[in-house]
Amino acid sequence: SRGALEADDMCRQLAQYASGDAIPFSPTALEDYYRCPYRWFTSRRVGYNGMDNEFSAAAQGNLAHAFFDAFYRELQRVGHARVTPENLPEALELARTVFDRQVERDAGKPKTGLFVRTQFDRLALEEVRSQVLGIVERDARFLPQFAPTYFELELGRGTGSTLMYAGVPVRGKVDRVDVDAAGRAVVVDYKLSKLAAGYGLGAGAKKALRIQTDIYAALVQRHFELLGEDIRVVGSVYRSYSCNMMRGVYERGLDFGPLEEVVDKRDALPSVDLPVDYSTYLEDVERDVAACVLRLVSGDIAPRPISDGVCEYCRAFAFCPRREA
Repeated sequence: SRGALEADDMCRQLAQYASGDAIPFSPTALEDYYRCPYRWFTSRRVGYNGMDNEFSAAAQGNLAHAFFDAFYRELQRVGHARVTPENLPEALELARTVFDRQVERDAGKPKTGLFVRTQFDRLALEEVRSQVLGIVERDARFLPQFAPTYFELELGRGTGSTLMYAGVPVRGKVDRVDVDAAGRAVVVDYKLSKLAAGYGLGAGAKKALRIQTDIYAALVQRHFELLGEDIRVVGSVYRSYSCNMMRGVYERGLDFGPLEEVVDKRDALPSVDLPVDYSTYLEDVERDVAACVLRLVSGDIAPRPISDGVCEYCRAFAFCPRREA
């Protein structure tokens, strides 16, 4: 059947293993269902994927994320808390070295390597190099009162428990968390694409179309509370490394620096049409996701995109029942 799973056994296995144990969700998977149940089903539960290994946008993103993790750890190792205008030349030289090392390391992986085979791939690789170095350069002035503190933060690690969100166990890694001297934290998620209006709160919108970072923000807060650390999350943002752009939701008054393109009136809270504070906004997002989870466990996989942009890059686009309707 299309749109729903009618057999009880199949329905139960949407959110459970055959053993009956609950399947941990990632924030990205929860966002996928929130955006369209059928997109989630085909990509997350069926696991449909492309047939060939290639240097795709996903592969480029994996390389960029690995670079950022390695670079900021190395920057701290050599004694710098963050990139500043004063240490920028040294930071850029270090970044070039780290990038080359990461490419060499990833190219040697037999199954998950870079697969840079053609001239087009090599040009794309150089483009990624330029893009990530651009982030390093912008970081000299990004969130000037904050320092990148956590990278690829594994949610729940060291807490002795599995984190829960919207009634389901969740695991995953957060790209980056910047923290200031007062213990305020901003969750940062890197994106290759230009950031459309769905990233963050559009003008007049009461909720965002993309909520991955908002889910991360709530989980990061719980992670540090369990560790007994005095950290308060005050923002969840996406940063594009292909262009000078940032979108997201955050408390008013945060200084993101002079170089970042921030649409303050559209993204920050409280907006004109959403007079709530940031923590209340995160609670509202979790309430929406909890409603999605109830539909998921009932077997609802109907193709029901929350916006037209959801269908872009969807792996099920070629055979989605919605196209045949």
